[in-house]
Amino acid sequence: MGGIFNNPTYARRYTSRQRKYFDAKKTDRKVVKHEQKLQIEFCEYMRRRNPNVHFISDTGSGAFNSAYEKETHNKQQSAPGMPDITVFASRRGWHALLIELKADGAKLRRARNGTTVAVRKDSRGRIIERDYKIRMKGDWYDLHIERQATRHEELKKERYLAVFCVGIAEAKRIYDWYFDIEPEPENATIF
Repeated sequence: MGGIFNNPTYARRYTSRQRKYFDAKKTDRKVVKHEQKLQIEFCEYMRRRNPNVHFISDTGSGAFNSAYEKETHNKQQSAPGMPDITVFASRRGWHALLIELKADGAKLRRARNGTTVAVRKDSRGRIIERDYKIRMKGDWYDLHIERQATRHEELKKERYLAVFCVGIAEAKRIYDWYFDIEPEPENATIF
């Protein structure tokens, strides 16, 4: 009386939605974010240019897969909004170089006036963060960037050079300036 439902040889047919779900689960891997790829590339650049200079990179920032991971990461920092890369070298009157690396094309300031208060939601539609004001032209792009900029100002008062770098080219330029070294030539070919 079991019928086809208890028969192990019966091939169950799934709907297209179920199939997409199962296929996604099979290939469900931790995805390396674009910003992390930039950090890795920039760390390799720093290692190549100055092998004796110590640095640390916060590659965990922004790559959380659960609320628990984010909470654990935040407990291991003095405060949120700390820059991604810290270079432990005293140069040009600063104690250290701190770089907040953003992906190419990221916007730091608003280009035009906003009309609504920004609300950031997770994949389920739950509100994660709500801005406290309508952003106008020239304001920081969002609340996250504004908090990071506030942290940068606090660090600058303590004589740490904290900067935003949009894209790896800008990060390399700032790094070379800080260490007073000649920029690496573009597309250099070695024979």
